[in-house]
Order: sequence, then C-alpha cells, then structure tokens
Amino acid sequence: MTTNPTLPVARTVATAWRLVAARPRYTLRTGWIPALAIFGVGAAFGDARAGGLDPGEAFWAMVAAILNFALLVLALVAWQRSALPGAKLRKGTSALRLGRAEVLAMLHFPLVGFLFIPLLLPELAENLLALSRQGAVDRDVLLPVAGVAVLVFPGGLLLTRASLVLVAIAEAGPHAIRLLDTANRVWRLGSGRSIRLFLVLYLSVLPVIAAMAVLPDTLPALAQGALHAVLVTLYVLVAGGALARAYAALGGVLGPAAQHKTRRGA
Repeated sequence: MTTNPTLPVARTVATAWRLVAARPRYTLRTGWIPALAIFGVGAAFGDARAGGLDPGEAFWAMVAAILNFALLVLALVAWQRSALPGAKLRKGTSALRLGRAEVLAMLHFPLVGFLFIPLLLPELAENLLALSRQGAVDRDVLLPVAGVAVLVFPGGLLLTRASLVLVAIAEAGPHAIRLLDTANRVWRLGSGRSIRLFLVLYLSVLPVIAAMAVLPDTLPALAQGALHAVLVTLYVLVAGGALARAYAALGGVLGPAAQHKTRRGA
C-alpha cells in the first residue's frame, strides 16, 4: 500500500454503480424493506408536506418518517459493509440487521442526514425560481437557501470527509471500536482529498437526482410514489457504496488482524 494513496474519482463512481448492477439480488434484499416503508408512508401521509394533516396525523407522520430514516440507515450500513473489498454478503430474505454498528450509525444522524442534502437541491432550485418569477424572494427565503448552499459547498468538503467514519463503523460491524481514535484515523485518510471525496459523492448520486427531477407529474399517484421510494433507496445504496469504495481506495480498510488490535486498544 502506498503512503499517499490517490482517489480516482471516475473509477470510484463507476464502481459504486457497478456494485448495484452486478448484484441485483443483493440490492433487492438490502433495499426492499426501506423502499416498501417509504412507499407506505407516502401513501398513508401524502398530505403531510402540504400541511393537510391534523395534529394527531402529523405526529404519526413524524414517527413514520423517523422509522423510514432508521431503515435507510440499516440499508446504508449493510450496503457499505458489503461494498468493502473482500466482504461476505449476508444471506436471507433481507440483508438488514440491527446491531452495534447500526445503532452507532443512527447516533451519527447529522452525518447521515448530510448525505441527503443533494436530494434537496432540485426542489430548492425549483421553488426559488418560482418565487423569483413571482417577485416574492426576500430575506426569509434567502436565509435558508444560503444555509443549504453552505452545507453543499464549502461545508460539504468537510462533511463528506467526516462521513467516512460511517464506513469505519460499518466495517467494524458488531465489534466495539474506540470512536475517537477511529474518527481521527478516518479524518486523516481524507487529508488533501476533500474535493475528490466531494466529487465522488455528488457525481455518484447525480443520476438518481436527475431521475427524480424528471419524474412526470402525470403518473398515477401510486406509481409516482413507488418510483420515488425506489429512487430514494437506490440513492442511499449508491451514496453508501461510493463512500465505502473511497474509504477502501484511501487505505481505510483495516483487515481482521488490525481490527482486533484496535478493538483491544493496542
């Protein structure tokens, strides 16, 4: 292994997609539960975003959204682990498990939430354009837009680099890790590679974002909801796979022996 490994952007992006295309059964086993949950919540609480729910329904919509987020984290961890070199694919009707790594990843919800920021960009741009045509763009609109813009860039450079810790958590699986040491080690992996990591993440998910942006409004509601659920789940898998392959390319994979030493604090 070189002392200063490079991160090939195009190859890493291509590998993230190739993992999905080459393993359709495992992709289905990883994604069918969160996709079904997203579809079900969308069908049951379709008026939530339009403010058409009473307080009781809004509460249960929020609970369902949290459950959806948790399921997507399970899928993210499972897929990241499977995307690492030499990984063994889990058997069964679902690849999802709930263990130490999954719970620890959920506790890092700000980093997981950051991975969804690119999904917001098309809708944000569309709303801003519509408001500008109406002459309604004011300070109250520009402030949240500016906040999201900062999260994308330059904040995205730091957050993408920090998100590699999610891969380290997935790699450790059910084994305990020293979180501070792991975070420091992973942060050093991305030194001088922040822009490349940013490009790997955004270019990987770009096809999914484009597909979501062009979903026709003329489709029946159920069909549109099903496609949306599939695309959101695919988005999570591709983003997770891209980060996992970047982590591996930068020399982040410890291997069983090194992991054993790390867990023992050696």
